[in-house]
Amino acid sequence: MTGTDGRRIAIGAGALVLFCALTWWLLDFRPAYAGSRLPSDLGDPVLVLYFLEWGGKSLARGVRGYLEFWDANFYFPERGVMTFSDHVLGPAVQMRAFKLLWDNGVAGYNFLFLGSFVLSGLTAAWVVRQAGASRWAATLAGVMFAFSPYRFDQRAHLQVLLAQWIPLVLWLWHRLLEEPVARRAVPFLAVYLLHVTGGMYLAYFVHFALALLLLQHLDRWRSLAAPRARRVLLPTLGACAAAAALVFGPYVVASDRLGLGRSMAEYGLYGATLLSYLSAGVRNEVWGDLLEPLARPENQLFAGLVTTVLAAIGIRRLWVRPRTPLFRAGGQAVRKLDPDRPARMLGERERILLGALAIVAAAGILLGDVATLAIAQEIAPGSVPDWLAGHVPAMVLLGAGGMAWTFLSRRWRGAWPFLPPAASRWDRGMFVVGLAFLLLSLPVVFAPLARVVPGLDGLRVPARVYPFVSFALAYFAARGLDGVSKRAAGWRRHVLLAVVSLVLVWELRDTMIWHPWPSRGEIPAIFHRIAEVPDVGAVLHLPIPSAAFEAHYMYYSTAHWRPIANGYSGYEPATHVEVRRRVENELFEPSTLDYLWELGITHVSVHPWLFRMPVERRRLLRWERRFSDGADARLRPLLLVERDRLYELLPPRGSDGPQARTSLVANAAP
Repeated sequence: MTGTDGRRIAIGAGALVLFCALTWWLLDFRPAYAGSRLPSDLGDPVLVLYFLEWGGKSLARGVRGYLEFWDANFYFPERGVMTFSDHVLGPAVQMRAFKLLWDNGVAGYNFLFLGSFVLSGLTAAWVVRQAGASRWAATLAGVMFAFSPYRFDQRAHLQVLLAQWIPLVLWLWHRLLEEPVARRAVPFLAVYLLHVTGGMYLAYFVHFALALLLLQHLDRWRSLAAPRARRVLLPTLGACAAAAALVFGPYVVASDRLGLGRSMAEYGLYGATLLSYLSAGVRNEVWGDLLEPLARPENQLFAGLVTTVLAAIGIRRLWVRPRTPLFRAGGQAVRKLDPDRPARMLGERERILLGALAIVAAAGILLGDVATLAIAQEIAPGSVPDWLAGHVPAMVLLGAGGMAWTFLSRRWRGAWPFLPPAASRWDRGMFVVGLAFLLLSLPVVFAPLARVVPGLDGLRVPARVYPFVSFALAYFAARGLDGVSKRAAGWRRHVLLAVVSLVLVWELRDTMIWHPWPSRGEIPAIFHRIAEVPDVGAVLHLPIPSAAFEAHYMYYSTAHWRPIANGYSGYEPATHVEVRRRVENELFEPSTLDYLWELGITHVSVHPWLFRMPVERRRLLRWERRFSDGADARLRPLLLVERDRLYELLPPRGSDGPQARTSLVANAAP
């Protein structure tokens, strides 16, 4: 090993230690939390933990397990229920491997959660460094990307936090297009597989970014179409297409079978506005209180003051050309024409028309923001005219004005706007990716595209494109920092970098709450005992809590893996809606038990102490007495474990039900 190799290893180790330390401090993590607590809350993190457990169990059986994976054991009797949310196939395999070292699902979740911050910082820093930034600027770019306020807002959504492969997959794709050879295709394909199996949103959106980077290489289309390049690109793209088909194919089948899709109201509720890019999470210690009035769900998109200012400087540098020397002519300073950089001068009418079209497009964006806020009920009903309450007028203004401005500008100026001619393909690509995904986060752009782009209508949160914007901002912030620091020399440069670093970390400081949660072995005993009961077709667990907390029943089912009628996901099937309605409104009607029987539910488990619902507890006790006693009893007691109970659901009188089973009532020690 040479001295250079040793230095690189030392630098890499130092970066790893740095990002581990920042993760430890900024996320308020303690070693005691590793296998006993979950971050943020006990809704979506519990749901994703269940997905990881189910995925690890299923995929361990190979191809057969992959086919069974999509028919998870919740939302009985619905099939293909894993297509209702993010699949997290890759992380499930990674957690399965982690559990070979420590058989604790909570610890596995936290390993992926904390690792997403460390890896996001490392990959972003490495890519920015490879793209030409200084080592210090690249490291700070990694900090900006890994610990942006948006990631803290998404602390409950592990599938969105798993963005660590975005910098690598974009950079390796760009490098592969520059030189289509096998030694570049293999790492790209490996990282692509890691990314596309991470979660539905980021896996889907990355293809937009790859296409935008490809457009920057179209001037080299002859070399990309040459036989030598085709021998590498075509197999690589074929492997990517096969992987994408395995990931997205079940979603397409389920969408066609069930008619799944999202509504304009959901786009408005979870879509961004321009003000979203000035919004930070309320727990941010610097910006939370100040920017709290702008906060909306999934819309904390402010990158921080340091990142925003430096990114603006970096983007501005894309259009900065070397200064043309000034000459004197008759005592007047004049600029000598540069024959190597001819520029067509626009006439007055052309400038006026382009300005008017720009105003029309800007008006479309602003009206779109008004419509988004009205749909999200952030604007009082009735304060916006009905004809402005939807996105259609804004879509027309933005589409007509924006496209007309773009094509006329291209015709009159001789170059596409927003493409700095002197910048590298990578710089242009990063700028286009950042701008395109910023626009895509706005429902006024997202909604019309969802009508024509396959698969886009199944994603209800437009603002989740932000990780791609975040990486572009971090990259240009690094360029901006290098540009500013070059103007300082000696100790002034070191002071400048130190101040920027301290202010950056200070303004990213947030608050992370960790909640106690049982590992699989600590799940309440009744769920382990259910695994011993024979002939269990499906179980309905009562009470039915608010939607997100039904994920608790899903996770507890990992103790027995029997089908359950409960569930929580991105969609709610009609059978579950009806079960919930009957339990809430018609619990004491025999027809409710008849409906459960017809669905194939064979057992009902009552857990009156799992949730803080005193009124529901008393109601369930009356219901149990009503249907478990007498000649017309419909519930046969099977298990009594502490304060939890399991009943066999008996068939309606006169029906051909199963033979009576032997009671397994057992009193467990308290």
